[in-house]
Amino acid sequence: MVYEFATQLSLLFQTQPLPQTATDKALELAVSFAQSLSQWAYIVMGGSVAILFRDLKYRPKDKVVRLSFWLFLPGWVSLIISIYEGIRVQQRYVARWMNPNPQINEIVANFNRHTVWQICCVKLGMLCFALWLVVFLGRWITHRDEPPTDIGLDEC
Repeated sequence: MVYEFATQLSLLFQTQPLPQTATDKALELAVSFAQSLSQWAYIVMGGSVAILFRDLKYRPKDKVVRLSFWLFLPGWVSLIISIYEGIRVQQRYVARWMNPNPQINEIVANFNRHTVWQICCVKLGMLCFALWLVVFLGRWITHRDEPPTDIGLDEC
């Protein structure tokens, strides 16, 4: 995918394409993995925003449930950092193909650093949302909301 793009660029600028090695294939797979993690981070962030919009209409009466929504903030921050690290992996990959004399050991070390950070941040973000879900479901199962005092009947 990216190798073909790099080949087309080299034809456009009339340079010789770099040969693709096993390390290059591994780096391409790392980029694909980083893209997958970023997509999951976007999905989780979108789902959490949808939960908030749903709860704007119905504000939970239970204080513990309301306070549990504070777990969204570190979850979002972690997922945003994860997406950023995924972008850095992709930037490093493109830079590798644009550099005629790449230092492959340095590139692999940078890939590893960004990938490790991305995985850790995704795990932390998912942990925040999992904790929120445990609190929310635990309170939902064990506590009842009081029925509304206004049953909707207007006096004539």
